[in-house]
Amino acid sequence: MLLTVVIPAYNAAGHIEKALKSIFAGFDATSGWVLEVIVVDDGSADGEALARACAPFPGVRRLRHDQNHGMCAARNTGLKDSQGDFVTLLDSDDEFVADWFAAFRVIIVEWPESANVCFTPCINDAGEHTCARPSYKGWLTAEDMVLEHLSGEYNPIFRGDYIRRSGYADLGTRKSCGLLTYLRMTREAPFWITDKVQRLYHDTIEQSVTRGWTRPDKAAETYYCFSTVLEVHGAFIRDVSEGKYRQMYYKSLVYRMLALQGRNFAGWWRAFSFQSLKPWLATLLLLLIGPTGSVYLLNTAKRLSVLRRYG
Repeated sequence: MLLTVVIPAYNAAGHIEKALKSIFAGFDATSGWVLEVIVVDDGSADGEALARACAPFPGVRRLRHDQNHGMCAARNTGLKDSQGDFVTLLDSDDEFVADWFAAFRVIIVEWPESANVCFTPCINDAGEHTCARPSYKGWLTAEDMVLEHLSGEYNPIFRGDYIRRSGYADLGTRKSCGLLTYLRMTREAPFWITDKVQRLYHDTIEQSVTRGWTRPDKAAETYYCFSTVLEVHGAFIRDVSEGKYRQMYYKSLVYRMLALQGRNFAGWWRAFSFQSLKPWLATLLLLLIGPTGSVYLLNTAKRLSVLRRYG
Protein backbone atom coordinates (compact mmCIF):
# COMPACT_ATOMS: atom_id res chain seq x y z
CA MET A 1 0.00 0.00 0.00
CA LEU A 2 1.16 3.52 -0.80
CA LEU A 3 0.61 6.66 1.28
CA THR A 4 1.25 10.09 -0.23
CA VAL A 5 1.91 13.26 1.76
CA VAL A 6 1.51 16.50 -0.21
CA ILE A 7 3.21 19.66 1.10
CA PRO A 8 2.48 23.02 -0.57
CA ALA A 9 5.50 25.26 -0.07
CA TYR A 10 5.84 28.99 -0.63
CA ASN A 11 9.08 30.62 0.60
CA ALA A 12 9.33 27.71 3.01
CA ALA A 13 13.05 26.87 2.90
CA GLY A 14 13.56 28.15 6.44
CA HIS A 15 11.05 25.82 8.09
CA ILE A 16 10.16 22.90 5.82
CA GLU A 17 12.94 20.71 7.27
CA LYS A 18 10.94 20.29 10.51
CA ALA A 19 7.90 19.17 8.53
CA LEU A 20 9.90 16.63 6.55
CA LYS A 21 11.72 15.31 9.63
CA SER A 22 8.38 14.73 11.36
CA ILE A 23 7.10 12.69 8.42
CA PHE A 24 10.10 10.39 8.10
CA ALA A 25 10.76 10.10 11.85
CA GLY A 26 7.28 8.69 12.44
CA PHE A 27 7.11 6.40 9.41
CA ASP A 28 7.80 2.67 9.86
CA ALA A 29 9.70 1.51 6.77
CA THR A 30 9.32 -2.13 7.87
CA SER A 31 5.51 -1.94 7.88
CA GLY A 32 5.05 -2.98 4.26
CA TRP A 33 3.83 0.51 3.37
CA VAL A 34 5.55 2.76 0.83
CA LEU A 35 5.77 6.49 1.55
CA GLU A 36 5.63 9.12 -1.18
CA VAL A 37 6.26 12.77 -0.26
CA ILE A 38 5.53 15.52 -2.79
CA VAL A 39 6.68 19.08 -2.13
CA VAL A 40 5.05 21.63 -4.44
CA ASP A 41 7.13 24.80 -4.76
CA ASP A 42 4.49 27.43 -5.48
CA GLY A 43 6.70 29.92 -7.28
CA SER A 44 8.91 30.60 -4.26
CA ALA A 45 11.66 33.20 -4.29
CA ASP A 46 13.80 30.73 -2.31
CA GLY A 47 13.41 27.80 -4.68
CA GLU A 48 17.08 26.82 -4.67
CA ALA A 49 17.25 26.90 -0.88
CA LEU A 50 14.04 24.86 -0.75
CA ALA A 51 15.62 22.24 -3.00
CA ARG A 52 18.65 22.03 -0.69
CA ALA A 53 16.37 21.66 2.36
CA CYS A 54 14.55 18.74 0.70
CA ALA A 55 17.67 17.01 -0.64
CA PRO A 56 18.61 15.01 2.51
CA PHE A 57 15.22 13.27 2.59
CA PRO A 58 14.92 10.16 0.39
CA GLY A 59 11.87 9.80 -1.74
CA VAL A 60 10.85 13.47 -1.73
CA ARG A 61 9.65 14.61 -5.13
CA ARG A 62 9.59 18.33 -5.90
CA LEU A 63 7.17 19.94 -8.31
CA ARG A 64 7.37 23.62 -9.16
CA HIS A 65 5.06 26.41 -10.31
CA ASP A 66 6.78 29.16 -12.27
CA GLN A 67 4.55 31.69 -10.50
CA ASN A 68 2.78 31.81 -7.16
CA HIS A 69 -0.79 30.55 -7.60
CA GLY A 70 -1.88 30.00 -4.00
CA MET A 71 -2.39 27.13 -1.60
CA CYS A 72 -5.20 25.31 -3.42
CA ALA A 73 -3.39 25.40 -6.76
CA ALA A 74 -0.30 23.94 -5.08
CA ARG A 75 -2.37 21.29 -3.32
CA ASN A 76 -4.08 20.33 -6.56
CA THR A 77 -0.78 20.02 -8.42
CA GLY A 78 0.51 17.61 -5.78
CA LEU A 79 -2.76 15.71 -5.49
CA LYS A 80 -3.07 15.14 -9.23
CA ASP A 81 0.51 13.87 -9.40
CA SER A 82 0.13 11.59 -6.37
CA GLN A 83 0.08 7.80 -6.62
CA GLY A 84 -1.09 6.91 -3.12
CA ASP A 85 -3.93 4.61 -2.17
CA PHE A 86 -4.37 7.22 0.56
CA VAL A 87 -3.30 10.87 0.35
CA THR A 88 -2.92 13.41 3.13
CA LEU A 89 -1.70 16.99 3.44
CA LEU A 90 0.81 18.80 5.61
CA ASP A 91 1.48 22.52 5.56
CA SER A 92 5.16 23.40 5.29
CA ASP A 93 5.11 25.22 8.64
CA ASP A 94 3.47 22.37 10.58
CA GLU A 95 4.53 18.88 11.69
CA PHE A 96 3.09 15.43 12.16
CA VAL A 97 2.96 14.17 15.75
CA ALA A 98 5.50 11.55 16.77
CA ASP A 99 3.18 8.53 16.45
CA TRP A 100 1.32 9.77 13.38
CA PHE A 101 1.91 6.67 11.26
CA ALA A 102 0.84 4.22 13.96
CA ALA A 103 -2.32 6.29 14.38
CA PHE A 104 -2.83 6.36 10.61
CA ARG A 105 -2.81 2.55 10.42
CA VAL A 106 -5.52 2.43 13.09
CA ILE A 107 -7.53 5.12 11.29
CA ILE A 108 -7.75 3.27 8.00
CA VAL A 109 -8.99 0.12 9.72
CA GLU A 110 -11.78 2.01 11.49
CA TRP A 111 -12.62 4.29 8.55
CA PRO A 112 -15.83 3.11 6.78
CA GLU A 113 -15.32 2.33 3.10
CA SER A 114 -18.28 4.52 2.10
CA ALA A 115 -16.46 7.67 3.25
CA ASN A 116 -14.07 9.30 0.78
CA VAL A 117 -12.54 11.65 3.36
CA CYS A 118 -11.43 11.28 6.97
CA PHE A 119 -10.89 14.34 9.17
CA THR A 120 -8.21 13.96 11.83
CA PRO A 121 -7.99 16.35 14.80
CA CYS A 122 -4.93 18.53 15.38
CA ILE A 123 -3.17 19.87 18.45
CA ASN A 124 -1.46 23.24 18.81
CA ASP A 125 1.88 24.12 20.38
CA ALA A 126 0.31 24.14 23.84
CA GLY A 127 -0.97 20.59 23.33
CA GLU A 128 -4.58 21.79 23.07
CA HIS A 129 -6.95 20.25 20.57
CA THR A 130 -8.02 22.55 17.76
CA CYS A 131 -11.53 21.12 17.36
CA ALA A 132 -14.68 21.47 19.44
CA ARG A 133 -15.10 17.75 20.23
CA PRO A 134 -11.67 16.05 20.18
CA SER A 135 -12.97 12.70 21.47
CA TYR A 136 -15.65 12.42 18.78
CA LYS A 137 -15.49 9.51 16.35
CA GLY A 138 -18.21 9.22 13.74
CA TRP A 139 -19.86 10.87 10.76
CA LEU A 140 -19.69 14.49 9.63
CA THR A 141 -22.53 15.45 7.29
CA ALA A 142 -22.99 18.58 5.20
CA GLU A 143 -25.74 19.58 7.63
CA ASP A 144 -23.28 19.23 10.55
CA MET A 145 -20.88 21.48 8.70
CA VAL A 146 -23.51 24.17 8.18
CA LEU A 147 -24.66 23.95 11.80
CA GLU A 148 -21.02 24.01 13.04
CA HIS A 149 -21.62 21.03 15.31
CA LEU A 150 -18.06 19.74 14.88
CA SER A 151 -16.15 22.92 14.11
CA GLY A 152 -12.39 23.28 14.36
CA GLU A 153 -9.09 22.78 12.61
CA TYR A 154 -8.68 19.29 11.13
CA ASN A 155 -6.26 17.62 8.76
CA PRO A 156 -7.77 15.52 5.95
CA ILE A 157 -6.87 12.07 4.68
CA PHE A 158 -8.36 11.16 1.30
CA ARG A 159 -8.86 7.99 -0.64
CA GLY A 160 -6.40 8.52 -3.47
CA ASP A 161 -8.65 7.83 -6.46
CA TYR A 162 -11.30 10.16 -5.06
CA ILE A 163 -9.11 13.20 -4.39
CA ARG A 164 -7.30 12.91 -7.71
CA ARG A 165 -10.71 13.21 -9.40
CA SER A 166 -12.13 15.82 -7.05
CA GLY A 167 -9.41 18.24 -5.98
CA TYR A 168 -9.83 21.52 -4.13
CA ALA A 169 -11.94 24.46 -5.27
CA ASP A 170 -9.34 27.02 -6.31
CA LEU A 171 -10.33 30.69 -6.01
CA GLY A 172 -6.80 31.86 -6.83
CA THR A 173 -6.28 33.12 -3.27
CA ARG A 174 -3.23 32.66 -1.08
CA LYS A 175 -5.07 30.61 1.53
CA SER A 176 -7.62 27.86 1.03
CA CYS A 177 -11.38 28.41 1.13
CA GLY A 178 -11.86 25.08 2.85
CA LEU A 179 -15.59 25.50 3.45
CA LEU A 180 -16.24 25.79 -0.29
CA THR A 181 -14.48 22.49 -1.00
CA TYR A 182 -15.61 20.54 2.04
CA LEU A 183 -19.28 21.47 1.67
CA ARG A 184 -19.18 20.17 -1.89
CA MET A 185 -17.50 16.96 -0.73
CA THR A 186 -19.81 16.34 2.25
CA ARG A 187 -22.85 16.93 0.02
CA GLU A 188 -21.53 14.07 -2.14
CA ALA A 189 -20.89 11.75 0.83
CA PRO A 190 -20.44 12.30 4.59
CA PHE A 191 -16.92 12.48 6.02
CA TRP A 192 -15.60 10.22 8.75
CA ILE A 193 -14.04 11.90 11.80
CA THR A 194 -11.48 10.05 13.90
CA ASP A 195 -10.21 10.90 17.36
CA LYS A 196 -6.61 10.02 16.38
CA VAL A 197 -4.39 13.12 16.15
CA GLN A 198 -2.11 13.44 13.11
CA ARG A 199 -0.94 17.05 12.91
CA LEU A 200 0.83 19.53 15.16
CA TYR A 201 -0.57 22.90 14.11
CA HIS A 202 1.89 25.74 14.74
CA ASP A 203 -0.63 28.55 15.02
CA THR A 204 1.69 30.99 16.81
CA ILE A 205 4.32 31.39 14.10
CA GLU A 206 4.19 34.35 11.74
CA GLN A 207 3.42 32.40 8.55
CA SER A 208 0.44 30.53 10.07
CA VAL A 209 -2.76 31.17 8.12
CA THR A 210 -4.59 32.02 11.36
CA ARG A 211 -2.14 34.79 12.24
CA GLY A 212 -3.17 38.27 11.24
CA TRP A 213 -6.64 37.07 10.24
CA THR A 214 -8.00 40.63 10.47
CA ARG A 215 -5.35 42.10 8.14
CA PRO A 216 -6.90 43.68 5.02
CA ASP A 217 -5.30 41.19 2.62
CA LYS A 218 -6.41 38.13 4.61
CA ALA A 219 -9.83 39.64 5.30
CA ALA A 220 -10.30 40.21 1.55
CA GLU A 221 -9.67 36.52 0.88
CA THR A 222 -12.10 35.47 3.62
CA TYR A 223 -14.73 37.85 2.26
CA TYR A 224 -14.30 36.35 -1.19
CA CYS A 225 -14.51 32.86 0.31
CA PHE A 226 -17.74 33.54 2.21
CA SER A 227 -19.31 35.33 -0.75
CA THR A 228 -18.52 32.39 -3.03
CA VAL A 229 -19.83 29.83 -0.52
CA LEU A 230 -23.10 31.76 -0.26
CA GLU A 231 -23.34 31.96 -4.04
CA VAL A 232 -22.62 28.27 -4.64
CA HIS A 233 -24.18 26.65 -1.57
CA GLY A 234 -26.53 29.38 -0.33
CA ALA A 235 -29.78 27.57 -1.16
CA PHE A 236 -28.59 24.43 0.63
CA ILE A 237 -27.42 26.41 3.66
CA ARG A 238 -30.80 28.18 3.88
CA ASP A 239 -32.61 24.86 3.71
CA VAL A 240 -30.55 23.60 6.63
CA SER A 241 -30.70 26.78 8.70
CA GLU A 242 -31.85 30.26 7.77
CA GLY A 243 -30.08 31.55 10.88
CA LYS A 244 -26.71 30.10 9.85
CA TYR A 245 -27.14 31.53 6.36
CA ARG A 246 -27.70 35.00 7.82
CA GLN A 247 -24.79 34.65 10.24
CA MET A 248 -22.48 33.82 7.35
CA TYR A 249 -23.79 36.80 5.43
CA TYR A 250 -23.21 39.09 8.44
CA LYS A 251 -19.66 37.74 8.75
CA SER A 252 -19.06 38.51 5.07
CA LEU A 253 -20.09 42.13 5.69
CA VAL A 254 -17.58 42.41 8.54
CA TYR A 255 -14.76 40.87 6.48
CA ARG A 256 -15.64 43.20 3.60
CA MET A 257 -15.14 46.14 5.95
CA LEU A 258 -11.89 44.70 7.37
CA ALA A 259 -10.68 44.32 3.78
CA LEU A 260 -11.19 48.10 3.44
CA GLN A 261 -13.84 47.59 0.78
CA GLY A 262 -16.47 49.68 2.51
CA ARG A 263 -19.19 49.35 5.13
CA ASN A 264 -22.33 47.90 3.57
CA PHE A 265 -25.07 49.27 5.82
CA ALA A 266 -27.70 48.76 3.10
CA GLY A 267 -26.91 45.05 2.89
CA TRP A 268 -26.91 44.81 6.67
CA TRP A 269 -30.34 46.47 6.90
CA ARG A 270 -31.88 44.27 4.21
CA ALA A 271 -30.72 41.15 6.09
CA PHE A 272 -32.70 41.98 9.25
CA SER A 273 -34.29 39.03 11.01
CA PHE A 274 -35.80 38.68 14.50
CA GLN A 275 -34.44 35.11 14.59
CA SER A 276 -30.88 36.44 14.07
CA LEU A 277 -31.22 39.63 16.08
CA LYS A 278 -28.06 39.20 18.18
CA PRO A 279 -25.59 38.68 15.29
CA TRP A 280 -27.44 41.38 13.32
CA LEU A 281 -26.87 43.88 16.15
CA ALA A 282 -23.28 42.70 16.67
CA THR A 283 -22.62 43.32 12.98
CA LEU A 284 -24.06 46.83 13.29
CA LEU A 285 -21.72 47.55 16.21
CA LEU A 286 -18.68 46.46 14.22
CA LEU A 287 -19.75 48.42 11.14
CA LEU A 288 -20.27 51.53 13.27
CA ILE A 289 -16.90 51.43 15.02
CA GLY A 290 -15.09 50.75 11.75
CA PRO A 291 -12.05 48.64 10.82
CA THR A 292 -9.59 49.82 13.48
CA GLY A 293 -11.96 49.43 16.41
CA SER A 294 -13.31 46.16 15.05
CA VAL A 295 -9.82 44.64 14.76
CA TYR A 296 -9.15 45.41 18.42
CA LEU A 297 -12.55 44.13 19.55
CA LEU A 298 -12.42 40.93 17.48
CA ASN A 299 -8.87 40.01 18.51
CA THR A 300 -9.77 40.63 22.16
CA ALA A 301 -12.84 38.42 21.79
CA LYS A 302 -10.69 35.61 20.37
CA ARG A 303 -8.15 35.91 23.19
CA LEU A 304 -10.99 35.68 25.71
CA SER A 305 -12.55 32.73 23.82
CA VAL A 306 -15.74 34.71 23.18
CA LEU A 307 -15.09 33.85 19.52
CA ARG A 308 -13.87 30.43 18.38
CA ARG A 309 -10.13 30.24 17.80
CA TYR A 310 -10.42 27.60 15.07
CA GLY A 311 -12.85 26.81 12.29
